[in-house]
Amino acid sequence: MVDFNFVMHYIDEIRNITEIDVLADHFTKTIKILGFSQHVSSSVVDLAEMPENSFLLSRYPDAWLERYVDQNYYDFDDVIKTAFNQTRPYIWKDENRDLKNQQIFSESGEFGIIHGITIPIFVEGYYPTTVNIAGDIAKIPEENFHALHLISIHYHDLILKILTRNKEDHKKVTLTKRQRECLQWAAAGKSYNDIGDILSISTRTVQFHISNTMKVFGVATHEQAIAKATSMGIILP
Repeated sequence: MVDFNFVMHYIDEIRNITEIDVLADHFTKTIKILGFSQHVSSSVVDLAEMPENSFLLSRYPDAWLERYVDQNYYDFDDVIKTAFNQTRPYIWKDENRDLKNQQIFSESGEFGIIHGITIPIFVEGYYPTTVNIAGDIAKIPEENFHALHLISIHYHDLILKILTRNKEDHKKVTLTKRQRECLQWAAAGKSYNDIGDILSISTRTVQFHISNTMKVFGVATHEQAIAKATSMGIILP
């Protein structure tokens, strides 16, 4: 049975984590104990054009995240809309979905994203955020959802602390494989359209990945991101 001690143990375990990927992987391990397998924490913004002071930390499959961005599902997603019309966490429900949301959930189900919970979080000075936790198990004990709510708040708090710290210390920067690919082709002088053709993804998805590299490096242009990545040896000059 999940209880208060479980939450306190989680807080204790993450206390000294200083790397964002280590934190996300640890959160994956923790939510598996509660019956879930995937998660994404994101500022509630257009993910293809993420503004300053926003962030995305995902352990959803890249293919699903790319499809979500490419199809602009954010504009239709009832889970996000519903979550921000209430202060409590929102447990996903099957009933009363319109045709578009039936399509979204049908496609997400291909990636094991079927049942879940969305926790809206508001912190002054930052964009509103959701922590979305998903899996394919239908029946989850009620106390598990309560524990997910509590640990998500602490998880989100540490994300912000680490990201703030990393703005001043870029030595710990890591990029995903797709981010490196997009940035490497951009460094070679390819346009976003060209990169999309080369990698068989949409221009909007290329923009999404390069925008995220800019957020990682804390810079305003992709040229600056290329310079940072090159100087650190993340991509080739």
